[in-house]
Amino acid sequence: MKSRSILSFLFICSLLSCNFQNHHTSYQHISLSDVSELITTSRLRPNPWNLDSFNCKILPDTIYTNSHPVFDSAVMQLQLKFADIDKKKSSLEARQYCKALILADFVYATFSFQLFGPKYGFAADSNFMAIRNSWSQLPLDTCYQLGNSNTFSVYCSERTSFFLRLSDKLLSLKGRNIIIPNGVHEFPLLTIGGKEYIIDPYDPFVICDTISGNLMDYSYISSDSSCNTCLPYRTKRKFGESRQLVSIGLITKLDTEYENSSCFCCELEKYMQENWQYLTSLIKPCFSMPDVPNFSNMHIVPNARNHYAIPMQGRVDGSLNALNDIKRYYTADSCSQL
Repeated sequence: MKSRSILSFLFICSLLSCNFQNHHTSYQHISLSDVSELITTSRLRPNPWNLDSFNCKILPDTIYTNSHPVFDSAVMQLQLKFADIDKKKSSLEARQYCKALILADFVYATFSFQLFGPKYGFAADSNFMAIRNSWSQLPLDTCYQLGNSNTFSVYCSERTSFFLRLSDKLLSLKGRNIIIPNGVHEFPLLTIGGKEYIIDPYDPFVICDTISGNLMDYSYISSDSSCNTCLPYRTKRKFGESRQLVSIGLITKLDTEYENSSCFCCELEKYMQENWQYLTSLIKPCFSMPDVPNFSNMHIVPNARNHYAIPMQGRVDGSLNALNDIKRYYTADSCSQL
């Protein structure tokens, strides 16, 4: 009886020990290899502005929408991609992360930015501000139609709101927004496996520790740790790049200023040459100049607010290639912290 009791005790202890270990090792690190099909490790080649050789061309074809014209159909396509990810043998955390990256790529390509920004691109009228102020209360499909049709440009706050709501709806992933002060940036954090990750539809990327090969969560990035071995890697833009819109307001201004020359490319080139110093002064301190949009591949968009869409690459307001770039947009309160 005594030996039988000892054996029972040891058996129970072994079960408790196993449960204890499982409880503390249940989280699986997400590695760069888990997301390798969705990201690129190559760096963007800089595409600097050169007004001495300004190449501008308006193509005859028309862009009606950036993504599928019907929101419900777009959601069905996303769910098919999510189902493919679920077939993989990676951890639950890795699969959730991959789905969130797919969703960020989708939002990134669905919405466009504004050439020179809403204010200086002459698009920030009362209608624009009304939509921006009510954005988080609008139905998702309404937001989708307003942005996907290139009627309104969509920036970080609105992209964050839309992405968090859509992640909750389609993936049951909860998150929150983070605001970096002084108008630097607003971005979402998604909770995956108990950790919070930056998954940003403004410029989708992952943050990887190049020593361990693991993806870093926000607590690590925002802590006092210097993370000297961390680098950002962009996604492959599975739904295409984003665009910059040319507003009717900007076209009207240039027509008035240059006496309706009937050559928008000529007017735009002259405007940038004459106002270059002013335009570059709008870049925030310690931020770099963004890459030039592809002006030679300008398309018509048929709506009452914007008339052209210009393909872009990279980040609309600077670069994201190194550790300091991560800190600049996602953790720093001032340039002195970089």
